[in-house]
Amino acid sequence: MEINVIVKPPFKKLVSSQFLKKIASETLKAQAADPNSELGIVITGQAEIKDLNLKYRGLNEPTDVLSFYMLEENPENLTAADDFPTPPDENIHLGEVIISYPQAELQATAAGHSVSHEIAFLLIHGVLHLLGYDHHEVVAEAVMKSHQDIAMKHIREILE
Repeated sequence: MEINVIVKPPFKKLVSSQFLKKIASETLKAQAADPNSELGIVITGQAEIKDLNLKYRGLNEPTDVLSFYMLEENPENLTAADDFPTPPDENIHLGEVIISYPQAELQATAAGHSVSHEIAFLLIHGVLHLLGYDHHEVVAEAVMKSHQDIAMKHIREILE
């Protein structure tokens, strides 16, 4: 698996690229994602995520996490290698997960847990979106929440 991480300068000392890679990797493994999967992770601030949220979702407000699929349509579940054509480099480009560090910090404070815990949760949530999970309907939300809970239990040792 190839996981590319960009942590914008104001947040470089606050979150480790290795931590992010480990969380994403463990989430992909727990979902039996193809070993040739590739994704990007960006840690940014409120202004940039607000701009992206406005441009792509029509919401003029910051958000905690955005997932951008590399495909025009989001398949049901991208854990099987045959779900879409593989590019010449043999990697399955899942997409990008963009997380607002300041928003994660606010949410962590409100929830009474660490920022690392919140970032891990948001990253798992974003990766699950790239794998085709959604939460717009009650049943789909329950399925996604179940996968999030399993992933959070799986990575608990990383958080400690």
